[in-house]
Amino acid sequence: MEKVDAVGGWNTVMPDEDWTSGHLAMCQAVADALRTGEEAPGEGELGLETTRVVYAAYLAAAKGRRVEL
Repeated sequence: MEKVDAVGGWNTVMPDEDWTSGHLAMCQAVADALRTGEEAPGEGELGLETTRVVYAAYLAAAKGRRVEL
């Protein structure tokens, strides 16, 4: 990477990707919720809605028109 003229598309390496991305904290929160019987902090609705929006954007681009959600 050091000799590449452009850095477009390259990502900076994270020293501890699992911790920096939040995956470990998310897994710990779910494990704690399962252990205690309490509700997990995130129920997944935001992720589902995000997936719907991104899919609609791809579909709209492919069809060349707006797509109803």
